[in-house]
Amino acid sequence: MKRFHSFILACAAASLLAASPLSAQVLNPHDAAEAAILENVDHYFQKVCADWGIPGAALSIVKDGQLVYARGIGVRDLDNPQEKVDEHTHFKIASVSKAFTPVLVAQLVDEGKVKWETRVRDILPEFRLQDSVASENITVKDLFQHCSGLKAGQGSYLPRLGYGRESIFTVLPYLEPEYPFRSGYAYQTFFYAVNALLVERLTGQSWEEAIRTRIFQPLGMNETTTGAEGLLSCENRAQSHDVAVVDGRIVATPIPYEEQPLNRLSVISASGGIISTVTDMAKWLQFHLSDGVLPDGTRLVSKEQMRRVHRGENPQIQTDSSMTIYGYGWHIEYSPKGKLYWHTGSGFGHTDICFWRPDLRLGCMVSCNTESLTGARRALMRRIIDLYLGLPDTDYSARELASLLRTEARKKPAGPAPEPKPAPDAELLVGTYRNTIGLGDALVAPDGDQLTITLGTKHWTHPLEPVSGRKFRFKSEGHWFPVTFLRNKKSGKIDSFRLQFGHGEDFGMWQKIN
Repeated sequence: MKRFHSFILACAAASLLAASPLSAQVLNPHDAAEAAILENVDHYFQKVCADWGIPGAALSIVKDGQLVYARGIGVRDLDNPQEKVDEHTHFKIASVSKAFTPVLVAQLVDEGKVKWETRVRDILPEFRLQDSVASENITVKDLFQHCSGLKAGQGSYLPRLGYGRESIFTVLPYLEPEYPFRSGYAYQTFFYAVNALLVERLTGQSWEEAIRTRIFQPLGMNETTTGAEGLLSCENRAQSHDVAVVDGRIVATPIPYEEQPLNRLSVISASGGIISTVTDMAKWLQFHLSDGVLPDGTRLVSKEQMRRVHRGENPQIQTDSSMTIYGYGWHIEYSPKGKLYWHTGSGFGHTDICFWRPDLRLGCMVSCNTESLTGARRALMRRIIDLYLGLPDTDYSARELASLLRTEARKKPAGPAPEPKPAPDAELLVGTYRNTIGLGDALVAPDGDQLTITLGTKHWTHPLEPVSGRKFRFKSEGHWFPVTFLRNKKSGKIDSFRLQFGHGEDFGMWQKIN
């Protein structure tokens, strides 16, 4: 019923968007030609949001040192349609956060506190990887380049169980590499959390305090904050929404806060935990377009170090007509249309894209309050760039949406689930279990007619849901974690369990101790 209710609200929101006047909250073109471009952008922004069923979104554009467009459209929360998005609405910018810490480290390089070539273990001696070559030789620079050898995404589900930053050092040695150190590219969120620990060790400040005093405040980003506590302190914040394709339409559904990965948001803040507005992000874009100089003329980062953080380091994709290299929190794309810096943010029920073109002195931030809709945000980016290049209109959104709907239509419905095996008697599972690699104890205990599991440094308790036989599962921060209890072959008793984290990690077993 809630999905149907959200479907009706989504349709109503789309109708409101289609009927809204074509005017922006901030519209400050340099001339008539740019005014025409911004009107085109405004039309297209509304069209994309309506076509993709996006409840609410915000967009800002900076050009030639000036904020020329900033607008929010739609609603912050489908369950509360009176709450409108404006240019000051807070969104989780997810992985767009990644480009901030390299600038922070660049300041520390300017101050002589570290070098890009400094080995991580010289600052964090407790840092260990399974690959001894990588463990001994990975540098500060490498932490930003997704070149460690680890599989994409490994370790990123650990914070959803209530573990903190300090647990990163515990699990890193148990992440099995997928390729040799510095020989490839695999997008790895976890190493940006190591960046936060590195900054804390170098400055004596928490990463959150360092980023606030060294970047947010000097740039005048007074609407920007970090982590779960920062998000929940923002009154004008966009709710997160999940999306699904229903009868050929994209339908958004609000995600309750208890289902959102708020602890993960705080633990990996340096990777994806910044909360900001499109007007504040316009200041961030202008900082890069001005090569590290603040509006009052003060240089925040030296020219040499700005060149470093704008440099590509690790090749990603190469075709006959384009090449993309990962830099310091930016994908750097080279194509016949020119050099483009961009980064997306995905997850946590929001999606974003931040991009800038140094040759055009153009930057843009797009934030949406829905789960990953890659085609929509990329369509806006490509259209805006084309308009400023004077190229013909291309409806990238229609092309991307048609492709998505075709893919969804080809998916086969899931077959019937097999008949579950009966679960063991609850008293056979009850007890305290200790993790074999150092992730602490877990308590399996009865609670009325069901079992619960308590684990993590925050000691969260979750109901255990039977799946089949000795297989159970529980949900934490919106993610299902499968649990399999194991029987000792000699005694026949349950003496341990294994927990699946999400990316094939093996973080040992939990052995029963009483």
